Amino acid sequence: DRDTSEIQPTSPDNAPFGIVLSKLDSIAWVLNLRGSDVPYNPVFFSYLVITLDEVILFVDSNKDLVNPVTRYLDELGVSRRDYSSLWTYLRKGDIKGQLIIDSKSPYAIAVLLKRPRYVVLNSCIVSQLKGIKNPVEIQGFRHCYLRDGAAFVQWLAWLEETVRKKKQPVTEWGAAQKLTEYRTNMDHFMGLAYANISAVGANAALPHYEPTPTGSSLVDVTQLYLNDSGGQYLDGTCDTTRTVHFGQPTQEQRDAYTRVLQGHIAIDSAVFPEGTTGVQLDVLARKALWKDRLNYGHGTGHGFGSFLSVHEGPHAFSNSVPLRAGAVITNEPGFYKEGSFGIRIESALVVKTVKVKDTGGSEVEWLAFERFTHVPIQTSRLVNYSLLTKDERRWLRNHNRTCREKLTPLLEGDKRALKWLKRATSKFGPIEIIWE
Repeated sequence: DRDTSEIQPTSPDNAPFGIVLSKLDSIAWVLNLRGSDVPYNPVFFSYLVITLDEVILFVDSNKDLVNPVTRYLDELGVSRRDYSSLWTYLRKGDIKGQLIIDSKSPYAIAVLLKRPRYVVLNSCIVSQLKGIKNPVEIQGFRHCYLRDGAAFVQWLAWLEETVRKKKQPVTEWGAAQKLTEYRTNMDHFMGLAYANISAVGANAALPHYEPTPTGSSLVDVTQLYLNDSGGQYLDGTCDTTRTVHFGQPTQEQRDAYTRVLQGHIAIDSAVFPEGTTGVQLDVLARKALWKDRLNYGHGTGHGFGSFLSVHEGPHAFSNSVPLRAGAVITNEPGFYKEGSFGIRIESALVVKTVKVKDTGGSEVEWLAFERFTHVPIQTSRLVNYSLLTKDERRWLRNHNRTCREKLTPLLEGDKRALKWLKRATSKFGPIEIIWE
């Protein structure tokens, strides 16, 4: 259970009287409740006011709150009022001092409170607290990413067999729907974290391309295929991207893919001192690409929620918020050749403390990453091994071996997926899969 005292003022002396929360994911996190009012986001329309005297949840009075929820809120001391009554409360309520509002709060809140009855903070304390996951949340991510990875492998095995062996037509839309089917069969699945980005060839050069039922292209053996997707589970939110080729990629594509992979490895392997910000590490993801004068125009990674929004802050690889132990973040470098192809490799990480030796031989605490994602990285067709260092080759072998070891128990009973996983995670991946 979340304790609202974490963000509740403790003394009226020289302190605001309370806080008005309007961000739906912040409200869901503070109350440890989830809803279904927004597609892909397990939140509910509401406002939350926390003051020295009371905690009030403003929510649609027509919502049928189940008894366990009402009892839970009563135990927390949270009273309920109708959603629209917030405006009357702000204008006429018994507010004994200043209220904190977020800089991204609706302008109407500031208008109704009027100066000097509110103070604006650029960084909401809830976002800061929510951004650092507790041990229960971190363990939840470990579990849900294994299940999501198992679904991804089942789907990759099906897709490669269908496209290569059976030579049956599969559209970008159809591929995405099939992946959702596999995820639906996993324990604690609650829906998708966002709309599938399922993209072939030139469509993959659009980082946020979304296929439609009637206008999507065919997945075939002549083009790169990119899938960026994830499930919402009771124990975590998933976000994974893999790029594959079921035929013979060009040398340009292999070189670009390898450069993206090198950037992905560099972020995953980083060890850094406390106080380091995401933007200070961002160059690691781009260094290999820059050698070939390649780059990408989106951020290298973002925070994500615990059965909440797939994008959350305050940290990212694009800003100056220090990375702290417990922060979770995606690692997703890419490359996009307009009108031709797109490449992205994305895994989810958590910041952890590690012991290292300083120059004097003393043991000190630094930071590093633990990877949640367990989906093999295609090696046989797309990697140009001549570009990889010995350490990068070792990382790739270890990555895929770990995927095999972790996922095999979850795939018992699916012979096709197990065969695909074994061959995809061999030293150099499957040169050619012989389907029986």
